[in-house]
Amino acid sequence: MNYDVILFDLDGTLTDSAPGIINCVKYALEKLNLEIPTDKVLKAFVGPSLDYSFKHFCGLDDTLSDKAITLYRERYAQKGLFENRLFDGIYECLSALYENGATLCIASSKPTVFVTKILEEFEIADFFEVVVGTELDKKDMTKADVINLALNLAGDSNAVMVGDRYFDSIGAKDNNLDFIGVTYGYGGYEELCDYDSVALVDTPEELLEFLSF
Repeated sequence: MNYDVILFDLDGTLTDSAPGIINCVKYALEKLNLEIPTDKVLKAFVGPSLDYSFKHFCGLDDTLSDKAITLYRERYAQKGLFENRLFDGIYECLSALYENGATLCIASSKPTVFVTKILEEFEIADFFEVVVGTELDKKDMTKADVINLALNLAGDSNAVMVGDRYFDSIGAKDNNLDFIGVTYGYGGYEELCDYDSVALVDTPEELLEFLSF
């Protein structure tokens, strides 16, 4: 099925960003003298908003969550941002979709200022017509809100959301969008199979094949 507008999540969909995110979570919790959670819990930080993650995965209240986010971003802006890489095959996938005339967009729960730097670092910024993240001072933006804003900027017609977590699937459903789940990300098949999707793909090559059908 061909789509005119393709919205992409960033972390776990285009980039393998877990090392930087996890290192920054550890840094924030250590600075606050709080217990470091298990590797499984730390991995769950990849995808959702930081406020959601610190509260739901670490049990922090509003005040501690705000402090943790500030500390996280302190390290992320200097180091964590670049503890990251494109998944193998993503550059080729994006390039082919762009050359075929698709309107490519980013819809990420990461602050826009960081999203832009990452796209530029990996030399894929020119592929995207619309880039939407969250604002540093807004904690209540859901993935559905981000997707909705991206759709409004791109033109809400024949669009699909591509992501690796159930937040992406729910956000797509709330905006009446088709959803493609990528199992090579951080949610995996076990998480994504329980949510509505038009396809689950295991590699960027499979993603390109499906989107080019």
